[in-house]
Amino acid sequence: QTPTNTETPTPSVTSTQTETPTNTPTNTETPTPSVTSTQTETPTNTPTLTQTSTPTPSPASSLIGFSGQGFNSIVQSISKVSGGNKLYIGGSFTQYPSGTTLNRMVRVNENGTPDTTFNIGTGFNNIVHSIQEETSTGKVYVGGAFTTFTGTSINRFLRLNSDGSRDTTFNVGTGFAGGAVYDSKIQSDGKVLVFGYFTSYTGATNNGIIRLNTDGSQDTTFSAGTGFSPANQQVTNGIIDSNGKIVCVGQFTGYNGTSVNRIIRLNTDGSIDNTFSAGTGFNSFTYGGIHELSNGQYMVFGDFTSYSGVSINRGAIRLNSNGSRDTSYVPSVINNAILGSAIDSQNRAYLIGAFSTVSGVSRNFMTRLTSGGTLDTSYVIGTGLNTSQTNSYPKILVENSGSILFAGSFVSYSGQTGINRILRTNTNGNSLRTNT
Repeated sequence: QTPTNTETPTPSVTSTQTETPTNTPTNTETPTPSVTSTQTETPTNTPTLTQTSTPTPSPASSLIGFSGQGFNSIVQSISKVSGGNKLYIGGSFTQYPSGTTLNRMVRVNENGTPDTTFNIGTGFNNIVHSIQEETSTGKVYVGGAFTTFTGTSINRFLRLNSDGSRDTTFNVGTGFAGGAVYDSKIQSDGKVLVFGYFTSYTGATNNGIIRLNTDGSQDTTFSAGTGFSPANQQVTNGIIDSNGKIVCVGQFTGYNGTSVNRIIRLNTDGSIDNTFSAGTGFNSFTYGGIHELSNGQYMVFGDFTSYSGVSINRGAIRLNSNGSRDTSYVPSVINNAILGSAIDSQNRAYLIGAFSTVSGVSRNFMTRLTSGGTLDTSYVIGTGLNTSQTNSYPKILVENSGSILFAGSFVSYSGQTGINRILRTNTNGNSLRTNT
């Protein structure tokens, strides 16, 4: 049951708002996690919040070079460049800045201007979902739904040199078949783990996960057996934790013939780590991401309302290192799916998604939770983003400076227009950061 090259992610999110971007490219991929949430959640132990009046963020440029120009379609990947404050940005856009052709990937300076020392030529023909830099070499792994790069056939994954040219010493052969590569992580030995919605690599069956050697060949010391199932239920995020174990989340319900619902931890050889027990797992997707905390616990986000058969408040959970739920973490009630997340140095969670309220307080599609899980009212977003982020795989990045980048399909923030699909806020959220 091999998926076609048209990627159609599975989950659904109820949203009455849609983005109508200008100059939107036509893609064969349908990158929309659409989350139909008809569940009626009746949470217990809901934290009580004292809500104060919400000031409006003061007008400012989200980032010089972004505001008023920005991207002409969805941004779906943001990552740091080592050795400074530059950024890699990927997605479905075909222009940046407005009117300048740039197909689906760019490296920008901290002030938002394109880094002209990074040249990808005619770029990619379809969505870029994942960008990971190898800090020791400056080379960059790029994954997505694309099938060509600068006019040359290459299926869904490649490595670029630091100047944007293709690194031909990394040979992916016929590449990945299926929908898309959604994530990748580089090991300390230079090998790279690849996660996504794919069914084969260079003609060999590999469902949803694979490890590649530094030359692009499959690492046969990593065996996933039959991999993730069903074949059309993707792995959207994976991390390598502090012990070298591999933790995967997404929409899958099985791994190598074993029932595992939307979270699993693997040993370095691809076998299931049985010291991590999620019980019956999650009842809905974990697209919102996974993060390891400094104490070895994990934060997981998505649209779930139960874990191992126990009802919990929607979309956020903290797990102990053995997979058990940390019951001291009781998140605020969120009314719809969390689709992207980031954790800062204080273990506060920045969230983006389809939700519009947090503990009954208006929070349009973005928010911050305290380290204990309650709504952080000191992060002030005014009226928030202009649209639900259901039509993208939105991303959040906490920068070295502590400022926060949000990426997705929005075009305004708290009524301020010209925030075209990327936004930078300070840690208080009530003003947008500018750089000179």
